[in-house]
Order: sequence, then C-alpha cells, then structure tokens
Amino acid sequence: MTRSTKLRGTWVAALLLSAAFSHPVAAQTPAIQGTFVEPPRPTTADEVTLVVYGRQSPDCRFTLGSPSFFPDILHFQLQASRAACDSPATEPFETRVPLGRLAAGDYQVGFQVGSQPLFWYEMFAVHPTSRSARLHDELFHVDVEWRNPANGNLVHATALPLTDESAAFWFFGPDNVEVTVKVLDGRPVNGHWWVFLASMTDLELTVTVLENLDDCLRLPSVPPSCPTRTYRQTAGANRNLIDVQAFAE
Repeated sequence: MTRSTKLRGTWVAALLLSAAFSHPVAAQTPAIQGTFVEPPRPTTADEVTLVVYGRQSPDCRFTLGSPSFFPDILHFQLQASRAACDSPATEPFETRVPLGRLAAGDYQVGFQVGSQPLFWYEMFAVHPTSRSARLHDELFHVDVEWRNPANGNLVHATALPLTDESAAFWFFGPDNVEVTVKVLDGRPVNGHWWVFLASMTDLELTVTVLENLDDCLRLPSVPPSCPTRTYRQTAGANRNLIDVQAFAE
C-alpha cells in the first residue's frame, strides 16, 4: 500500500470516529457490537463474507442494503421495518453479507441509517496471493514446490496467510489446502526458531524456509546467501515434522 493510501485511510478513520462521537445516534439505531470477515485473513483468491452482529429492538428489525464501494470504504445503509423504534435493543442479531472477491488492500466498513452520520466502522485487510509466505514481519520466507504426477513438472504452491507465524499452501485451488507451515520463536527455550510442517497430501513436495537475516535477500548473491532449511517429502509418503533446531539466534 502506498503512503498516500495509508494517509487517506488514516484521514477517513479519523472522519468516521468524529462522526460517531460528535452526533447522537437515534433511538432506532441497532446496537452493532462488531463485524468480522470470513475467512479471517482473506486473500484476493477468496470469496469474502462480512458478518455483522449486535442487538436490535424486537419490534423493529433492520436489514442491510447492498454496499456502496468507495476506494477503500464499504458503505452500508440500514433499513428499519418501522419508522420509529423506541423499545430497547435487546434482541441479538447476526447478518452475513457476501462481498465476493476483493482487490488487495485495507478496507473500512461504515454503517448509516437514513441521512444520519456513519455510526460504526470496522477495518479489515485483503492480502494478495503469493507463492511465498512471509512470517514474523517478513523475517522468514516460506516456499513450497510440488511435482505434478500428470506431467512430472515442478509447480510452485500458492501461499495463504493465516497468522504472522503460520501459512497454508494450496496446489489445485484455495479451497483445498495441502500443506501448513508454522514458525515459532523458541529462542527463550533453546536458542532456536522452531519449524512445524503438516502435510495433507502424498504428492512429492519440497518446503524451503529462508531466514532473511541482516536483509540478506538484498545482497547480490544467487542463490541468496541466507540461512535456509529444506524439508522434502517423497511421492507416495506423507510427512509431518517438528524441527526445534531450525535457526539459531
């Protein structure tokens, strides 16, 4: 994301916060308690669903209209079943809104009733798909190659970020995860980083974990002169492993 995009997102967030706290919310406004997206860390290959939950008045339920897409804001209008809703918002509700596939970037979700100011916003990020997973603030780069038994070609798997410590990889489609890799900081225990690998396939594959130590990827060396661990699985086998001696501090 560019600097201008970050600045625009910061400005929009400040504007929404100002609107939320400087204008009283009408009695008929539902009490939105939160939103989240599924999958939790979506990529550009995922069908994204927005989940909105909270409480509403039992005699005045709300529905969400289709979102209006601005550069980095999804703007929703809430429609009430009655013009005036004075009873307390005590009934739990949950609404699921399919958003489809989104471009990579940071998004903000805003809600509005009628002409009132936006009274709730949330942020989420959509990550680009990549052959390489970058973990621990890009200290570790993880790549998976697999051999296609149909033609014998080596193919790069596609990474799906899970957390800053872990990632999944798919071969044939994002709905069919084949390998997960997790890197944990075990240095307080034995002075090493730990690598956990779970394979859910019997195809031949190679997992490479590279430590971008001292920014070694920027050095003019081919292949990169970085600390590297390589783990292999032969065709017809299934290998899960724990390497607690992977990278020394």
